[in-house]
Amino acid sequence: MLQRWWLSLVLLFLSIACATDREQALRPMGDEAPQKRSGSSDDGDSEEQEKEKQDEEESKEDRLVSSQKELEIARRESEGTRIAAEFDLMEADHGIRSAEEELEVARREHDQFLDEKNLTIEKDAHEINEAAWGVEERSQELAELKAMYQAEELATLTKELVLRRGQKALEFAERELELKKREAEIHQQRELLAKETEARAKVAQAERKLVAARESRRKVEHEKAVELLKSELEIDKLERKIEKLQQQIAKEAKEKVK
Repeated sequence: MLQRWWLSLVLLFLSIACATDREQALRPMGDEAPQKRSGSSDDGDSEEQEKEKQDEEESKEDRLVSSQKELEIARRESEGTRIAAEFDLMEADHGIRSAEEELEVARREHDQFLDEKNLTIEKDAHEINEAAWGVEERSQELAELKAMYQAEELATLTKELVLRRGQKALEFAERELELKKREAEIHQQRELLAKETEARAKVAQAERKLVAARESRRKVEHEKAVELLKSELEIDKLERKIEKLQQQIAKEAKEKVK
């Protein structure tokens, strides 16, 4: 157990010593560097400059590779943006078609209601005319009975019964005419008006929905066009950057050969 403890302690001191040596190796030379440079020859300076130039060339190579990768990513993102734009525009077109179909149905229902409304008004008018004719017919029959009983001498009881029946028939006919008129008024001023208002509201709502769908489509088209232009601009920027780096590297390579 004691041996293991001493071994651990020794390994700890060795690791600390290695770390100290590594820091000293990586640390700048400080004041000694100028003295070494001042004591070196012109050949040493030229070698150092050549090394710095090589490091710069390697840096340009790295930047070129990095830019090429960025260009590939930008192209893929641009393609993804284009596909997304096509999908969004398809969805917007589908929304427009749905709104158009909804508007067509609403207009068709409104026109159908107008036909039904006219038919209902005609029926109401027919029933009112029929009831009015019933009133006139009963009135004429009662007048004929009164005239007949005035000319003939019949029993008083029979006369009163016949005239009473005729009078009641006239009253029922008048009552029926009044009910027909009230029923027609309810149809036209309440039920038909409410249904017509509802039908018109559906048409107006469908028209607003269609306008909104078309505006949404234009908005999507504009936004996607801007996104595509931005991606194309980024691609163009990277391509020019890559071309510039390639020209610099080629130029320096030619100078190096000379």
